[in-house]
Amino acid sequence: MGILKEIFRALIASKVISKRQQNRCTNTPKQETLAEREEREKKALSGNIRKHAQFQSQQLIKIVKDCAELVNTTTNPEVFFTRYNLMLERLEELVGLECTGIFDNSPELPSTAFQRIENQFDAATNDFLDRSFEKAKAHAKTLKTESGQKNAIKRYFDNMEKYIIHMNSESLEHFDKMKETYLKGTN
Repeated sequence: MGILKEIFRALIASKVISKRQQNRCTNTPKQETLAEREEREKKALSGNIRKHAQFQSQQLIKIVKDCAELVNTTTNPEVFFTRYNLMLERLEELVGLECTGIFDNSPELPSTAFQRIENQFDAATNDFLDRSFEKAKAHAKTLKTESGQKNAIKRYFDNMEKYIIHMNSESLEHFDKMKETYLKGTN
């Protein structure tokens, strides 16, 4: 080993080895402690997790916005109830990502949005019922006969009956009042 050191020193003295090569040959890599290594790996992992969480959250937010748009405009009960549930499921996934800190600067945390949207279910359902009933009445008015008009509204109520299992008590009351009011007006 001593001979190699002497050759190396001679090469340095004769400037055959550049400064960069010299540093590479003489500098031994710093031995990091286990704690330093764990901290370095934790930071790298944390950065990767955060990047993945940001990407995932963007996709989930896009789905939530799409669902919100459909929930607020559709007159189809299947679309309304499936999209409302999907919106809550995706918000729940976003709540799980809160621990990554990616929502620290957001105006509203996903957990807050989840609670708000969950609490607005009855109001959203009532709005949907009003919207869909108005569409059914508009369609019925285009029909030529009175019996055709009555049958169109009856089909609306019969179809909506399939979805009462998805409604809470407030929305069920609203639906029953709509139906009762319509039936009183036609008799």
